[in-house]
Amino acid sequence: MLNARIMFSCIQKLISYQHEEYVEVLCALITNIGGKLSSAFKNKPGKQKTFDDIFAKLTAIQRQEEGALKVNLHIRFTILDLLDLRKNNWISRREVQGPKTIA
Repeated sequence: MLNARIMFSCIQKLISYQHEEYVEVLCALITNIGGKLSSAFKNKPGKQKTFDDIFAKLTAIQRQEEGALKVNLHIRFTILDLLDLRKNNWISRREVQGPKTIA
């Protein structure tokens, strides 16, 4: 329902906040729409570079580099899962868990 440009601006806004809750929300958002955004930005080098910059910031947070936001282990592993997902061309290692029937 929302185009790539709007979602990209939301991602940039979330990464600009210096709080771990925003980073966690950002990871959830990119996990859900990252594959579509990545394909949408493939032909736009400026947007792809900015998308790469966002992942560079997430990598710095995950590695706890100096000057990066300090987050708890749960969020660091969430970022690591997101980086692995991107490396695997947005194909999840785990089967998506959904609601189960009583049977």
